[in-house]
Amino acid sequence: MTKQLAGYVFANEAVFLLESDKNNRFEDNSVNSAEKTYPDKSEISNVPLKPISIFVNDISVEETSFLEKILSAVNQPITNVSVHKVQDVSHSLPQLGKDVFLFGVNPNQIQIVVSSQPYTIIPYLTHRLVVIDSLSDIQKNLHDEKRRLWGILKNMFSA
Repeated sequence: MTKQLAGYVFANEAVFLLESDKNNRFEDNSVNSAEKTYPDKSEISNVPLKPISIFVNDISVEETSFLEKILSAVNQPITNVSVHKVQDVSHSLPQLGKDVFLFGVNPNQIQIVVSSQPYTIIPYLTHRLVVIDSLSDIQKNLHDEKRRLWGILKNMFSA
């Protein structure tokens, strides 16, 4: 099992080392601490997992500010969000939060195969996936995108 698959399969699970497993572990005490290799920080996926994952093609400073306003309207701080650019996740999908928003991103671009009905909650494994117009298109509000986004956010985050 690869690290990525294990991270995905056991994403929200507590994993314990049992007493019976301690005898089966390989420990090489002959290597001194200076020679030990540690994983590169880029290999460690979003620890700890944030409850909201957002995927964008690109995001400007103005769009980041707009995103913060959107989140604050539903009492979600930006610290609850992990924002990913599609080009940064082309090889491996990071761990997903419970709620996944694709702003101007087709699910196929991030290796998720679902029917992409915009502005609807799509169940995907243990996640709620929403395909939405890009942040810049929502800001322009040419086709009532802000009202549609507000409707889906109220549905997802109201008590």
